[in-house]
Amino acid sequence: MKLAATIISYLAHPVLMPMFLFTLLFFLHPWVGFLIHGQPFWIFMALIFITTSLMPLLSAMLMLKRTDNNTLQMHSKEIRSTPLFSNFLYYAMATYFIYTANLPEVLWRLMLAFSVSAFLLWLINFEMKISLHAAGAGALVALILALGLQFKVGVAFEFSLACLIAGLILSARLIAEAHSTFELYAGFFIGAIPVLLLLLLGSK
Repeated sequence: MKLAATIISYLAHPVLMPMFLFTLLFFLHPWVGFLIHGQPFWIFMALIFITTSLMPLLSAMLMLKRTDNNTLQMHSKEIRSTPLFSNFLYYAMATYFIYTANLPEVLWRLMLAFSVSAFLLWLINFEMKISLHAAGAGALVALILALGLQFKVGVAFEFSLACLIAGLILSARLIAEAHSTFELYAGFFIGAIPVLLLLLLGSK
């Protein structure tokens, strides 16, 4: 069971979730594909990859070289503090770039939601080792729910699948003994609430 939990933890690693969620958005959002037509789509996706995956990963690896930690599964809140704040800065930078590029509103709103969650995770990390995996799972569920509510389209299957995936992620972290139940639930809602609110407040 612990082997399966470890595999799930790496597949759902926080540095991968923003890329996955933006990709999911392009498949599910009824207007984004049309609105971004003629824009440099792959440049946009490269920006997301660099700022939410590559740069956080490189920063974490550089930091790990100066510690005794030899895994990207950072097991103490002290080790995670600097990477979490770096993530917030990268996410905020990506939000600014997307906003100033006059791309569809939903794109910068989603990136802003990630930035808010990253900042809250960094703050809460001083008090407890809140689950970053759970935050990603919460963002996944909230994204599907927000799109369904905003556009009044049927997303029952997608929402059920997202809840199943989120359940697997949270269960994996519990089996791996990486977090308490409270840390998992707290992470889930910190990831979900900004996405839900900022997308529902959007006009597109």
